[in-house]
Amino acid sequence: MRTIRWLLIVVPLALLVVLAIYPGTGWLVRQHLWIPQGVTVTQLAFSPAAGNDEILARVQSRLKQTALRHPSDYLAQLSWAMSQTSMQASSQNLRALLPRFGDRPSLYAHILRYSTSSNVVIYRQEEQILAQGRIPDPTSLPPPPPPPPPEVLAEFDRIAREGERLDPDNAFFPMMRAVGYFAGKRDREAVQAILRASVKPRFDDYAHEEAQSIIHLYTLAYGKQPAIVQVGTCFSLFFPHYARLRAMVRMGQYMAMQADKGGRSHEAAEIRLALMRCGRLVRTQARFIIGSLLGITMVKMGGSLPRLQPPQSSKHGIVLGEPEDPWAEQNREFVKYLRRLGRYEDARWAERELRLAREVQALFTQAVEQHRIPVYNIAIASASVGAISMTLLTMGLSTLLFGLIWQVLSRLVSRLIEAMFAMVLALFVVGVILWSTPPVFSIIAYLHTISSLLDLTRDHCCLSTCSEPYMPLLDSLTGFIQTLIMKMYDYPNMLYLVGVLAFVGWLILLTAGITVVGILCKQSASEALIGGLRRYLLPAAAALLILCAGQLIYNAQVERHWLPEIEKVFQHESAYTLQLMGKQVPQ
Repeated sequence: MRTIRWLLIVVPLALLVVLAIYPGTGWLVRQHLWIPQGVTVTQLAFSPAAGNDEILARVQSRLKQTALRHPSDYLAQLSWAMSQTSMQASSQNLRALLPRFGDRPSLYAHILRYSTSSNVVIYRQEEQILAQGRIPDPTSLPPPPPPPPPEVLAEFDRIAREGERLDPDNAFFPMMRAVGYFAGKRDREAVQAILRASVKPRFDDYAHEEAQSIIHLYTLAYGKQPAIVQVGTCFSLFFPHYARLRAMVRMGQYMAMQADKGGRSHEAAEIRLALMRCGRLVRTQARFIIGSLLGITMVKMGGSLPRLQPPQSSKHGIVLGEPEDPWAEQNREFVKYLRRLGRYEDARWAERELRLAREVQALFTQAVEQHRIPVYNIAIASASVGAISMTLLTMGLSTLLFGLIWQVLSRLVSRLIEAMFAMVLALFVVGVILWSTPPVFSIIAYLHTISSLLDLTRDHCCLSTCSEPYMPLLDSLTGFIQTLIMKMYDYPNMLYLVGVLAFVGWLILLTAGITVVGILCKQSASEALIGGLRRYLLPAAAALLILCAGQLIYNAQVERHWLPEIEKVFQHESAYTLQLMGKQVPQ
């Protein structure tokens, strides 16, 4: 009997040791057991603990030390430079990398992207009028804000010009130069930059490299990361330059309207067609879906003839179109406008491009409805299997620990009252050990990640196929869990306490179940408690640890399955999403 008990301890632990040594699963076991305290999987993927100064400082210190150890690693330096608390600070740190990595066009692109968050913004009344779609009452107009300082715009243009020199086929850099020119009221130069961008063969803002650099630095600092962390970086990216590109299109439209008023209709048509071509480049070549949607908007905005409402009009918006597509009527007017100018080839191209833009938009809507958005599916799958294996591991180890303590204490007690006291003492010891066990915190973080993802994607995650009466209950439960955990992220000790109590509660339920079964088998209460726990705790722990081992093997297979999918997401999320639907990005 003693041999069997020892086997129940040794065999599952030996199996876990084998999995820890085997390269395919070892990184998962190490991550589950040795995650640094307070650094959770959701911290790495979404930084939900950023509001907690202690945890954030711990993570930042680890990342900084890692970056300092790899001064020649471009991706590590890039990630650390962009991990600052403000985009302006990140922009300054990116500039500091130019002496070492000044031959990389992507570095110039990152500087430009971050600069458009606050330093380089188009504060123009003309742009605001087109954005609101109505002629303002002159008496209600606030004084125009001053443009960005000339030295800021000069530096911005220098960075964009150097990026264009290093990457001459990339339309991103002349588009950024147009943004800077419009911000500085150098409108003719901005139009020339737009015309130059419109004939470039490609568009790449290098935002995907930021996501890859984050993964790279976290891998250097904490080891191999699961799929949830890798695709989670997509959710953490910011695209301030997209708002500036929309403003650029509106200013381009303003310049086209001025040309029309001056009788230069062909010049106006060239500007609008150039805006559409820029939008087409963004639609077809932006890596992420949000970029493709921006390109669609640029195409529709560029290929329109805006009609501004009078000051007293209560209508808001730039056009008066159909409810399902407010640009449709203005787009048709633009095609007719081109034909009136005798530009029949341009009219056919514009009509086709506008049709393709609507088709792609409809395909993305369909992808959401059919649960084909890969980043959400990968994140939910990875977080789910990770939460299961970490829960099984912690349950198994806590049950094993409780069983070993009970093997000693049960030899010292013989009565029910003594057994109850010994059980409380054993549970207290287990709770103290769990308090210092990082996976307890990380399990809650996994569950929070899942609840956050379900909240974001309940319209197109697998659970949305539930029958309608159950959806309000699911939404309420998900919202409750997410709100509760988010509130407790400001109090890490409370999270630890909740985790410890959850697993102590599991041991209490297990104890109660074993005792009830013994009583039903005609044993006395003391015998059922003392003898039952001695007989069944170790088998229960062994079963949980064996289940955990099987789950870890399954986790490794899931992670291997998602690796090529993640690569496709970073290569071109939009194209991959349409590929899952059996479609291609219309060119």
